[in-house]
Amino acid sequence: MDLSAVSAIERPHSKLMTLYALRACVFPPFSLFALPFFYFRYHTMRYRFDDEGVTMRWGILFRREISLSYARIQDIHLTSGFLQRWLGLADLHIQTASGSAAAEMTMEELHEKLCLAVPRFEAGLFLDAHDRAASTAIVTDSACDLPQELIERHRIHKVPLLIAASGSEYLDSLTLDASRLRGLSESKGAFPKTSQPPNHFFSRLYTNLASHYQDIVSIHLSAALSGTYAASAKAAEQADGKVFSFNSRTLSGSLGLLVLRAAEAAEERMSAEEISRNLPEWAAKARIFVSVTSLRYMVKGGRVSPLKGLAAQVLNLKPIVSVDEEGKSILYGKDVLRSRQLAQNRADGGRGAPTFAASVLRRRPYRLPGKGCRRRSRM
Repeated sequence: MDLSAVSAIERPHSKLMTLYALRACVFPPFSLFALPFFYFRYHTMRYRFDDEGVTMRWGILFRREISLSYARIQDIHLTSGFLQRWLGLADLHIQTASGSAAAEMTMEELHEKLCLAVPRFEAGLFLDAHDRAASTAIVTDSACDLPQELIERHRIHKVPLLIAASGSEYLDSLTLDASRLRGLSESKGAFPKTSQPPNHFFSRLYTNLASHYQDIVSIHLSAALSGTYAASAKAAEQADGKVFSFNSRTLSGSLGLLVLRAAEAAEERMSAEEISRNLPEWAAKARIFVSVTSLRYMVKGGRVSPLKGLAAQVLNLKPIVSVDEEGKSILYGKDVLRSRQLAQNRADGGRGAPTFAASVLRRRPYRLPGKGCRRRSRM
Protein backbone atom coordinates (compact mmCIF):
# COMPACT_ATOMS: atom_id res chain seq x y z
CA MET A 1 0.00 0.00 0.00
CA ASP A 2 1.31 3.43 -0.89
CA LEU A 3 1.76 5.69 2.12
CA SER A 4 1.78 9.13 0.52
CA ALA A 5 -2.03 9.09 0.25
CA VAL A 6 -2.24 9.40 4.04
CA SER A 7 -1.02 12.99 3.78
CA ALA A 8 -3.97 13.67 1.46
CA ILE A 9 -6.58 12.75 4.10
CA GLU A 10 -8.68 15.82 4.84
CA ARG A 11 -11.98 14.60 6.20
CA PRO A 12 -13.91 11.44 7.12
CA HIS A 13 -15.07 9.09 4.39
CA SER A 14 -18.22 10.17 2.51
CA LYS A 15 -20.03 7.12 3.90
CA LEU A 16 -19.89 8.67 7.38
CA MET A 17 -23.20 10.46 6.71
CA THR A 18 -24.76 7.11 5.81
CA LEU A 19 -23.55 5.71 9.12
CA TYR A 20 -24.87 8.74 11.03
CA ALA A 21 -28.28 8.35 9.37
CA LEU A 22 -28.46 4.64 10.24
CA ARG A 23 -27.52 5.36 13.84
CA ALA A 24 -30.14 8.11 14.11
CA CYS A 25 -32.84 5.78 12.77
CA VAL A 26 -32.24 3.41 15.69
CA PHE A 27 -33.86 6.01 17.98
CA PRO A 28 -36.61 7.65 15.85
CA PRO A 29 -37.77 10.14 18.54
CA PHE A 30 -34.29 11.68 18.61
CA SER A 31 -33.71 11.70 14.84
CA LEU A 32 -34.89 15.30 14.39
CA PHE A 33 -32.26 16.47 16.88
CA ALA A 34 -29.50 14.00 16.04
CA LEU A 35 -29.40 14.41 12.25
CA PRO A 36 -28.69 18.20 12.24
CA PHE A 37 -25.94 17.65 14.83
CA PHE A 38 -24.38 14.85 12.78
CA TYR A 39 -24.71 16.86 9.58
CA PHE A 40 -22.76 19.85 10.90
CA ARG A 41 -20.22 17.61 12.62
CA TYR A 42 -19.48 15.78 9.36
CA HIS A 43 -19.18 18.94 7.27
CA THR A 44 -16.86 20.73 9.72
CA MET A 45 -14.60 17.81 10.63
CA ARG A 46 -11.11 18.13 9.12
CA TYR A 47 -7.84 16.20 9.48
CA ARG A 48 -4.28 17.11 8.56
CA PHE A 49 -1.13 14.98 8.41
CA ASP A 50 2.22 16.68 7.89
CA ASP A 51 5.85 16.09 8.77
CA GLU A 52 5.31 17.42 12.32
CA GLY A 53 2.19 15.56 13.43
CA VAL A 54 -1.55 15.13 13.00
CA THR A 55 -4.30 17.70 13.63
CA MET A 56 -8.06 17.24 13.99
CA ARG A 57 -10.63 20.05 14.19
CA TRP A 58 -14.41 20.39 14.06
CA GLY A 59 -17.21 22.81 14.88
CA ILE A 60 -18.13 26.37 13.83
CA LEU A 61 -19.31 28.41 16.82
CA PHE A 62 -17.68 26.08 19.34
CA ARG A 63 -14.70 25.06 17.30
CA ARG A 64 -12.28 22.54 18.77
CA GLU A 65 -8.84 21.52 17.57
CA ILE A 66 -6.42 18.78 18.70
CA SER A 67 -2.81 18.62 17.51
CA LEU A 68 -0.45 15.77 18.29
CA SER A 69 3.21 15.54 17.34
CA TYR A 70 4.45 12.14 16.19
CA ALA A 71 6.91 12.09 19.10
CA ARG A 72 4.01 12.03 21.60
CA ILE A 73 2.14 9.13 19.98
CA GLN A 74 2.47 5.90 21.97
CA ASP A 75 -0.13 3.63 20.37
CA ILE A 76 -2.48 3.52 17.40
CA HIS A 77 -5.32 1.01 17.12
CA LEU A 78 -8.56 0.50 15.19
CA THR A 79 -12.13 -0.26 16.21
CA SER A 80 -14.96 -1.18 13.89
CA GLY A 81 -18.57 -2.12 14.70
CA PHE A 82 -20.99 -4.12 12.57
CA LEU A 83 -22.30 -1.14 10.59
CA GLN A 84 -18.78 0.21 10.15
CA ARG A 85 -17.49 -3.11 8.79
CA TRP A 86 -20.47 -3.29 6.43
CA LEU A 87 -19.58 0.17 5.08
CA GLY A 88 -15.84 -0.56 5.03
CA LEU A 89 -15.04 2.05 7.70
CA ALA A 90 -13.12 2.16 10.98
CA ASP A 91 -12.24 4.54 13.81
CA LEU A 92 -8.56 5.33 14.35
CA HIS A 93 -7.68 5.79 18.05
CA ILE A 94 -4.43 7.59 18.88
CA GLN A 95 -3.06 7.34 22.42
CA THR A 96 -0.27 9.41 23.94
CA ALA A 97 1.80 9.34 27.13
CA SER A 98 -0.72 11.59 28.88
CA GLY A 99 -1.47 8.98 31.53
CA SER A 100 -5.07 8.50 30.41
CA ALA A 101 -6.27 5.10 29.21
CA ALA A 102 -8.60 6.81 26.73
CA ALA A 103 -7.46 7.87 23.28
CA GLU A 104 -6.43 11.51 23.09
CA MET A 105 -7.64 11.68 19.48
CA THR A 106 -10.20 9.54 17.64
CA MET A 107 -10.36 10.03 13.90
CA GLU A 108 -13.84 8.97 12.86
CA GLU A 109 -14.78 6.78 9.94
CA LEU A 110 -11.72 6.66 7.76
CA HIS A 111 -11.51 3.95 5.15
CA GLU A 112 -10.05 0.83 6.78
CA LYS A 113 -7.12 0.54 4.34
CA LEU A 114 -6.06 4.14 5.00
CA CYS A 115 -6.31 3.51 8.73
CA LEU A 116 -3.91 0.61 8.38
CA ALA A 117 -1.50 2.84 6.46
CA VAL A 118 -1.25 5.55 9.13
CA PRO A 119 1.30 3.81 11.42
CA ARG A 120 3.46 3.03 8.38
CA PHE A 121 3.11 6.64 7.23
CA GLU A 122 4.51 7.82 10.56
CA ALA A 123 7.40 5.37 10.23
CA GLY A 124 7.97 6.49 6.65
CA LEU A 125 8.34 10.13 7.71
CA PHE A 126 10.94 9.08 10.28
CA LEU A 127 12.89 7.11 7.65
CA ASP A 128 12.67 9.97 5.16
CA ALA A 129 14.23 12.25 7.75
CA HIS A 130 16.97 9.90 8.96
CA ASP A 131 17.59 7.15 6.40
CA ARG A 132 17.15 8.58 2.92
CA ALA A 133 18.49 6.53 0.03
CA ALA A 134 18.93 9.67 -2.10
CA SER A 135 18.84 13.46 -1.87
CA THR A 136 16.23 13.63 -4.67
CA ALA A 137 12.67 12.43 -4.05
CA ILE A 138 10.91 10.58 -6.87
CA VAL A 139 7.14 11.07 -7.18
CA THR A 140 4.70 9.39 -9.56
CA ASP A 141 1.01 8.47 -9.74
CA SER A 142 -0.92 5.23 -9.38
CA ALA A 143 -0.97 4.67 -13.16
CA CYS A 144 2.65 3.48 -12.98
CA ASP A 145 1.63 -0.10 -12.01
CA LEU A 146 4.87 -0.80 -10.17
CA PRO A 147 4.75 -3.64 -7.61
CA GLN A 148 4.49 -2.30 -4.07
CA GLU A 149 7.72 -4.06 -3.15
CA LEU A 150 9.65 -1.86 -5.61
CA ILE A 151 7.75 1.26 -4.52
CA GLU A 152 8.87 0.75 -0.92
CA ARG A 153 12.39 -0.47 -1.70
CA HIS A 154 13.23 2.62 -3.77
CA ARG A 155 11.22 5.05 -1.59
CA ILE A 156 9.04 6.13 -4.52
CA HIS A 157 6.14 8.40 -3.52
CA LYS A 158 2.91 7.61 -5.35
CA VAL A 159 -0.13 9.92 -5.62
CA PRO A 160 -3.42 8.04 -6.18
CA LEU A 161 -5.77 8.88 -9.03
CA LEU A 162 -9.47 9.19 -8.19
CA ILE A 163 -12.03 6.66 -9.41
CA ALA A 164 -15.75 7.50 -9.37
CA ALA A 165 -18.10 4.51 -9.34
CA SER A 166 -21.59 3.75 -8.01
CA GLY A 167 -21.96 7.20 -6.49
CA SER A 168 -18.73 6.97 -4.48
CA GLU A 169 -15.21 8.24 -5.02
CA TYR A 170 -12.22 5.98 -4.40
CA LEU A 171 -8.44 6.33 -4.22
CA ASP A 172 -6.89 4.12 -6.87
CA SER A 173 -5.15 1.03 -5.41
CA LEU A 174 -5.81 2.23 -1.85
CA THR A 175 -9.56 2.19 -1.24
CA LEU A 176 -10.34 0.27 -4.43
CA ASP A 177 -8.43 -2.83 -5.50
CA ALA A 178 -8.44 -4.63 -8.86
CA SER A 179 -11.05 -7.25 -7.94
CA ARG A 180 -13.51 -4.65 -6.63
CA LEU A 181 -12.94 -2.46 -9.70
CA ARG A 182 -13.66 -5.43 -11.96
CA GLY A 183 -16.93 -6.01 -10.11
CA LEU A 184 -17.96 -2.37 -10.51
CA SER A 185 -17.09 -2.52 -14.21
CA GLU A 186 -19.39 -5.52 -14.67
CA SER A 187 -22.30 -3.97 -12.78
CA LYS A 188 -25.25 -2.32 -14.49
CA GLY A 189 -24.49 1.10 -13.06
CA ALA A 190 -22.39 3.84 -14.61
CA PHE A 191 -18.98 2.66 -15.78
CA PRO A 192 -16.16 3.69 -13.39
CA LYS A 193 -14.42 6.90 -14.43
CA THR A 194 -10.96 8.06 -13.45
CA SER A 195 -10.02 11.64 -12.71
CA GLN A 196 -6.83 13.47 -11.82
CA PRO A 197 -5.78 13.91 -8.19
CA PRO A 198 -6.70 17.33 -6.76
CA ASN A 199 -3.91 19.91 -6.71
CA HIS A 200 -3.67 19.79 -2.92
CA PHE A 201 -2.69 16.10 -3.07
CA PHE A 202 0.49 17.21 -4.83
CA SER A 203 1.05 20.43 -2.90
CA ARG A 204 0.86 18.66 0.47
CA LEU A 205 3.18 15.89 -0.64
CA TYR A 206 5.68 18.34 -2.13
CA THR A 207 5.63 20.38 1.09
CA ASN A 208 6.34 17.28 3.19
CA LEU A 209 9.10 16.05 0.90
CA ALA A 210 10.76 19.47 0.62
CA SER A 211 11.58 19.34 4.33
CA HIS A 212 13.54 16.09 3.87
CA TYR A 213 14.92 16.19 0.32
CA GLN A 214 16.94 18.72 -1.64
CA ASP A 215 14.90 18.33 -4.85
CA ILE A 216 11.86 16.50 -6.21
CA VAL A 217 11.34 14.84 -9.60
CA SER A 218 7.68 14.11 -10.34
CA ILE A 219 6.93 11.79 -13.30
CA HIS A 220 3.36 11.21 -14.48
CA LEU A 221 1.22 9.47 -17.05
CA SER A 222 0.57 11.01 -20.43
CA ALA A 223 -0.96 14.49 -20.35
CA ALA A 224 -3.00 13.48 -23.42
CA LEU A 225 -4.82 10.88 -21.32
CA SER A 226 -5.18 12.63 -17.96
CA GLY A 227 -4.87 15.99 -16.23
CA THR A 228 -2.58 14.48 -13.59
CA TYR A 229 0.57 16.02 -15.06
CA ALA A 230 -1.12 19.45 -15.23
CA ALA A 231 -2.08 19.21 -11.55
CA SER A 232 1.47 18.20 -10.68
CA ALA A 233 2.99 21.04 -12.71
CA LYS A 234 0.70 23.63 -11.10
CA ALA A 235 1.57 22.43 -7.60
CA ALA A 236 5.26 22.38 -8.54
CA GLU A 237 5.13 26.08 -9.45
CA GLN A 238 3.81 26.93 -5.99
CA ALA A 239 6.04 24.55 -4.01
CA ASP A 240 9.01 25.50 -1.89
CA GLY A 241 12.25 24.17 -3.33
CA LYS A 242 12.93 22.65 -6.72
CA VAL A 243 10.24 20.39 -8.18
CA PHE A 244 10.74 19.04 -11.71
CA SER A 245 7.45 17.77 -13.17
CA PHE A 246 7.65 15.56 -16.28
CA ASN A 247 5.02 14.40 -18.79
CA SER A 248 6.05 10.81 -19.63
CA ARG A 249 3.67 10.52 -22.63
CA THR A 250 3.08 6.92 -21.60
CA LEU A 251 1.39 4.91 -18.86
CA SER A 252 1.21 1.63 -16.96
CA GLY A 253 4.26 -0.65 -17.24
CA SER A 254 6.37 1.66 -19.37
CA LEU A 255 5.70 4.56 -16.98
CA GLY A 256 6.71 2.28 -14.12
CA LEU A 257 10.00 1.42 -15.83
CA LEU A 258 10.71 5.11 -16.40
CA VAL A 259 9.99 5.93 -12.74
CA LEU A 260 12.14 3.05 -11.55
CA ARG A 261 15.01 4.18 -13.78
CA ALA A 262 14.78 7.66 -12.28
CA ALA A 263 14.71 6.25 -8.74
CA GLU A 264 17.83 4.18 -9.35
CA ALA A 265 19.55 7.20 -10.89
CA ALA A 266 18.72 9.21 -7.76
CA GLU A 267 20.20 6.45 -5.60
CA GLU A 268 23.35 6.65 -7.74
CA ARG A 269 23.58 10.32 -6.65
CA MET A 270 22.53 11.74 -10.00
CA SER A 271 21.18 15.25 -9.41
CA ALA A 272 17.58 16.23 -10.09
CA GLU A 273 18.73 18.42 -12.98
CA GLU A 274 20.59 15.50 -14.57
CA ILE A 275 17.62 13.18 -14.12
CA SER A 276 15.32 15.76 -15.71
CA ARG A 277 17.65 16.13 -18.68
CA ASN A 278 17.76 12.36 -19.18
CA LEU A 279 14.04 11.71 -18.78
CA PRO A 280 13.08 12.58 -22.41
CA GLU A 281 15.70 10.15 -23.72
CA TRP A 282 14.63 7.39 -21.33
CA ALA A 283 10.95 8.00 -22.13
CA ALA A 284 11.63 7.74 -25.87
CA LYS A 285 12.93 4.20 -25.30
CA ALA A 286 9.88 3.10 -23.30
CA ARG A 287 7.21 1.10 -25.16
CA ILE A 288 4.05 -0.62 -24.01
CA PHE A 289 1.84 -3.02 -25.97
CA VAL A 290 -1.37 -4.50 -24.59
CA SER A 291 -3.15 -7.41 -26.28
CA VAL A 292 -6.88 -7.30 -25.50
CA THR A 293 -9.57 -9.88 -26.21
CA SER A 294 -12.32 -7.24 -26.26
CA LEU A 295 -12.60 -3.47 -26.70
CA ARG A 296 -15.77 -3.36 -24.60
CA TYR A 297 -14.20 -1.66 -21.60
CA MET A 298 -12.26 0.81 -23.76
CA VAL A 299 -15.54 1.79 -25.44
CA LYS A 300 -17.23 2.22 -22.05
CA GLY A 301 -14.32 4.32 -20.84
CA GLY A 302 -14.39 6.53 -23.94
CA ARG A 303 -10.92 5.52 -25.20
CA VAL A 304 -12.33 3.85 -28.34
CA SER A 305 -15.33 4.97 -30.40
CA PRO A 306 -18.46 2.74 -30.31
CA LEU A 307 -18.20 2.26 -34.09
CA LYS A 308 -14.66 0.88 -33.85
CA GLY A 309 -15.68 -1.30 -30.93
CA LEU A 310 -18.63 -2.73 -32.88
CA ALA A 311 -16.45 -3.40 -35.92
CA ALA A 312 -13.88 -5.20 -33.78
CA GLN A 313 -16.60 -7.34 -32.22
CA VAL A 314 -18.24 -8.27 -35.54
CA LEU A 315 -14.93 -9.08 -37.24
CA ASN A 316 -13.48 -10.71 -34.11
CA LEU A 317 -10.49 -8.36 -34.15
CA LYS A 318 -8.11 -8.28 -31.21
CA PRO A 319 -5.81 -5.33 -31.86
CA ILE A 320 -2.75 -4.26 -29.94
CA VAL A 321 -3.30 -1.13 -27.82
CA SER A 322 -0.40 1.29 -27.31
CA VAL A 323 0.36 5.02 -27.19
CA ASP A 324 1.84 7.18 -29.93
CA GLU A 325 4.65 9.75 -29.67
CA GLU A 326 2.20 12.36 -28.35
CA GLY A 327 1.00 10.04 -25.62
CA LYS A 328 -2.42 9.35 -27.16
CA SER A 329 -3.93 5.87 -27.24
CA ILE A 330 -3.59 4.06 -30.56
CA LEU A 331 -4.71 0.72 -32.00
CA TYR A 332 -2.15 -1.16 -34.07
CA GLY A 333 -3.38 -3.20 -37.03
CA LYS A 334 -6.74 -4.15 -38.52
CA ASP A 335 -6.43 -7.84 -37.82
CA VAL A 336 -4.87 -10.07 -35.20
CA LEU A 337 -1.88 -11.21 -37.27
CA ARG A 338 -0.87 -7.75 -38.53
CA SER A 339 -1.30 -6.06 -35.15
CA ARG A 340 0.89 -8.65 -33.46
CA GLN A 341 3.50 -8.36 -36.17
CA LEU A 342 3.56 -4.57 -35.74
CA ALA A 343 3.93 -4.90 -31.99
CA GLN A 344 6.69 -7.48 -32.43
CA ASN A 345 8.54 -5.24 -34.88
CA ARG A 346 8.28 -2.24 -32.54
CA ALA A 347 9.51 -4.31 -29.61
CA ASP A 348 12.33 -5.85 -31.65
CA GLY A 349 13.46 -2.36 -32.60
CA GLY A 350 14.81 -1.98 -29.08
CA ARG A 351 17.03 -5.03 -29.23
CA GLY A 352 20.65 -4.28 -28.56
CA ALA A 353 19.75 -1.60 -26.03
CA PRO A 354 20.21 -2.26 -22.29
CA THR A 355 17.51 -4.74 -21.24
CA PHE A 356 16.32 -2.73 -18.27
CA ALA A 357 12.84 -4.30 -18.33
CA ALA A 358 14.34 -7.78 -18.19
CA SER A 359 16.31 -6.88 -15.06
CA VAL A 360 13.12 -5.57 -13.44
CA LEU A 361 11.23 -8.75 -14.25
CA ARG A 362 14.04 -10.89 -12.86
CA ARG A 363 13.80 -9.01 -9.58
CA ARG A 364 10.02 -8.98 -9.42
CA PRO A 365 8.10 -11.18 -11.87
CA TYR A 366 4.36 -10.63 -11.73
CA ARG A 367 1.23 -11.29 -13.76
CA LEU A 368 -1.62 -8.99 -14.56
CA PRO A 369 -5.03 -9.85 -13.05
CA GLY A 370 -7.70 -11.12 -15.40
CA LYS A 371 -7.75 -13.42 -18.38
CA GLY A 372 -6.74 -12.82 -21.95
CA CYS A 373 -4.67 -9.73 -21.22
CA ARG A 374 -0.94 -9.74 -21.88
CA ARG A 375 1.32 -6.76 -21.48
CA ARG A 376 4.81 -6.25 -22.82
CA SER A 377 6.82 -3.25 -21.74
CA ARG A 378 10.32 -2.51 -22.88
CA MET A 379 12.85 0.17 -22.13
